[in-house]
Amino acid sequence: MSIKEILLNLKKFKEVDLRLKLRFLEKIFKIKLYPNFFYKTGIKSYWSKIIFYFLYKEFSKKDYNLKYEQIFKSNLNLNSVNLISTFPRSGTTFCKILINSYNEIKNNTGDGLGKYLLTNDTFVFNVNTSPSLNMFDEVYKNYDIKYY
Repeated sequence: MSIKEILLNLKKFKEVDLRLKLRFLEKIFKIKLYPNFFYKTGIKSYWSKIIFYFLYKEFSKKDYNLKYEQIFKSNLNLNSVNLISTFPRSGTTFCKILINSYNEIKNNTGDGLGKYLLTNDTFVFNVNTSPSLNMFDEVYKNYDIKYY
């Protein structure tokens, strides 16, 4: 193997998540590094806690970088953004129905009255254009994060 191939393999190894790194090292050293299940008590629990720490640290680093890029390095003009955010049990359903009803009447796609589905406990409109009024859903909507 040339030095170029070795550096390329090291770069690939660095970009892979911790679980795959441990599985790869298991094949090379013939030692069980990634457990089949995590122990909660005893001496084996220390290794589980160490793996959990590094897995979470790796995930939170990716999450932090994505949020940082989106908030501080985006070209979005925050003065022109309109955001509706509601707390649970404070009129979220009313706001969604109001927005959908307005869009139905404006676009001539319906009469503006939502149809209530008893089985799903939701209102259905001909065209659903309301934004997500849950802040958590809005923040994570466009992220392509692989959760463990």
